Amino acid sequence: MKSVVLTVLMCLLLLPLNAQLGLSAGAGITISDLRGQIEVGGDEILSSAFTSWMIYARPELGVFEHISVAADVQIANQGFINKNDGSGQQLEARRFNFIEVLPQVEFRPFSFMGVAAGAGVSVRIREADKINGAWVDAKDKLSNSANLTYFAGARFYPFSNFTFHVTAGLTKLADTGSLTGKSLKAGNIQIGVGYKIF
Repeated sequence: MKSVVLTVLMCLLLLPLNAQLGLSAGAGITISDLRGQIEVGGDEILSSAFTSWMIYARPELGVFEHISVAADVQIANQGFINKNDGSGQQLEARRFNFIEVLPQVEFRPFSFMGVAAGAGVSVRIREADKINGAWVDAKDKLSNSANLTYFAGARFYPFSNFTFHVTAGLTKLADTGSLTGKSLKAGNIQIGVGYKIF
């Protein structure tokens, strides 16, 4: 009898969860740059914005009427361009390839818009330098194998299954290469579009 009651209770609990579970996927661009002074291969680098791409999947669970929890799981590129390139320095740009898991809480005050914030981890797949027009593995890494990321943003729902989002984030990198003795940080803005699968 106890097992029957437990089974019924589990079914009753899971029914509303099933009704509120969603999955989206999408892609977009990232615009990133370093925060802080750095040195790579003995050269002091003056960084500027680097534009690249990202793709993501987003499972989401509605908790209350206006609040949901989600986790963006994405492959994203960040990096910077060396503005001192051309003054005898070889490094043209640095690129970080990350797999990111970004759990977040989203509040939707209106049906067409939500605001979200969270913290997650950016796991380095590859760190590469652009030298003489070609990407090669970076010898002196500026990122850790796993890096803490903070972010906040807005997500818009203009049509039934389509979404548009803008997110600003800050990824804490390694101390290596920092001229200030403080940990390096990569700031980024992501602009993306998505489709709600269910």
